[in-house]
Amino acid sequence: MREIYFRDEINYLFLRLPTPDQLILTCLDEGFSEEEIAARMGMSQACVSKHRKVILETAQRLGLLPSHAPRRVRTHQPLPRA
Repeated sequence: MREIYFRDEINYLFLRLPTPDQLILTCLDEGFSEEEIAARMGMSQACVSKHRKVILETAQRLGLLPSHAPRRVRTHQPLPRA
C-alpha cells in the first residue's frame, strides 16, 4: 500500500514539470545515475544536475519527499551509445 502512495507522488510531480524535467524524473525513477542520464540524453552532467535541482525544488514546493520514492531494479538494457 505504501508503494502505491509513493507512485502517486511521483505521478503528481511528473504532471507538474516541464517536458525535459519529466524525462529526467522518469530516468531517475528507473534508477539511472546522472552520468547515465547525461549520456542517454546527450547533455552535460551539469545540465542534468540543474534539472534534478528544479525537480527537487518543485517537489518541495508541492510538499512531496522525492527521497522516499521507491527504488526499482532496472529490468531493461541501457540504450546503445551513438
